[in-house]
Amino acid sequence: MPVVSWLFLGGKCRYCKKPIGWLTFSLEALAGLVAVLLYLFWPYGFSDPLTIALFVVWIVALAPLFILLAYDRRWGYLPDVVMWPLIALGVVIFVLTQLVLQTEPQQSILGLMYSLAPAAGFYGLLYVASRGKWIGLGDVKFGIFMGLVLDWQLCLLAVFLANLLACIAILPAYYRGKLRSDSHVAFGPFLIIATLIAFMWGHQLIDWYLSFSGISL
Repeated sequence: MPVVSWLFLGGKCRYCKKPIGWLTFSLEALAGLVAVLLYLFWPYGFSDPLTIALFVVWIVALAPLFILLAYDRRWGYLPDVVMWPLIALGVVIFVLTQLVLQTEPQQSILGLMYSLAPAAGFYGLLYVASRGKWIGLGDVKFGIFMGLVLDWQLCLLAVFLANLLACIAILPAYYRGKLRSDSHVAFGPFLIIATLIAFMWGHQLIDWYLSFSGISL
């Protein structure tokens, strides 16, 4: 509905008639597209109330995810007022996922520790080592969400994809002189996009890579 309203009203507010930017429209359209893709590529099916509840929580989590994406892109940080509710949703997703997969509690906790290491642990070390110059604390907190909703393999993939996407986006601007070595670049959007890609298609990407490279596990 927000997308339809934006188009119907010519990109302006109904009441004050001020223009609503393309960024807002694009993010709302992208959020709707991701919701559809999440339904189409949902890995757990819809055969019982637990899987349906898990899907609903993921759909709810899309709202703070895209708020953070827009906020970080515009103002350069991930606000706690959105981050902590997202992490709380991540805890719910983690618990429901373990129930759906019928994982033993000890295995669940051990798996969570493995998943937190590639994102929250790695970015936490970068934050401490650089005193916040290389990466923001918000990115470390988002790593907690990643560890909650992705297994360790998908978490590793998401970290790789986030850095790959950042390089693809940043290096051309750097070589054209639009960015300097000390320029601040929001990393949150890349983490968010990479997390969604890893959740929906991560295992297929890993299987493809292993098959392509001839590596057998």
